[in-house]
Amino acid sequence: QVIDNDIYFQYGQLDHGGKVAKVKKDGTGFTVLDDSSINKLFWAKMQKMINDKHSEADFRFSKLDSYIGSRMLRENTLDIYIGYGLNELEQPDEIGEKPLISSRIGAYIGLESSINEQPEFKAKDLERYTRYGTKSYLCSMMNGQKNDPQLLTQGIELVDNVDTMKLKVEFNDGYALADSQYFSYSDGDMLLLPGYEGECVIKAFYRKKRNKKKVKEILEEIKNVVNS
Repeated sequence: QVIDNDIYFQYGQLDHGGKVAKVKKDGTGFTVLDDSSINKLFWAKMQKMINDKHSEADFRFSKLDSYIGSRMLRENTLDIYIGYGLNELEQPDEIGEKPLISSRIGAYIGLESSINEQPEFKAKDLERYTRYGTKSYLCSMMNGQKNDPQLLTQGIELVDNVDTMKLKVEFNDGYALADSQYFSYSDGDMLLLPGYEGECVIKAFYRKKRNKKKVKEILEEIKNVVNS
């Protein structure tokens, strides 16, 4: 959304941690906030891009509910959204996407999980545990097939958001599938799953007809820095 000399766009997870960022029309800077679902490793890379090419004086920090952010993109009041997907059954034709970085899906578990007590743990061992997920975090809904990452609803106890999902995992000795590299957590643990080929892809979603040159430049900057 263009207001005076500024272009505002949202980025972040589909959970309540969505953000509003600001880019000057001349490309001098934009805003970054920590996301409750994407960890500091990712945002540290974003901060490096800011430090190298932009000015902190141009930044504005704000949080938005993710569902509002998806609606803003659909209604053409948003330029760029970074996350794992949109809150849409079908992606509108006027919205494009650019993959930024991918990583293996792992199993998020509680620190005191009995899963840790199993020797030579394998992905199949998870069948004895309750799986939690949320539609606001698409990694938790994956079927684990690398070349066909369909979303599942059966066999998953669905909750409203990522924070609730993490609490359910901890309190009920369950697990949730998550981005093994970029999922944000402090009280749990992440297990890589031998034989499980699922991947999470962080993407940038954008309006195809809005500020094409500037959006393209920003997307290339972001992709380069997160893969550095």
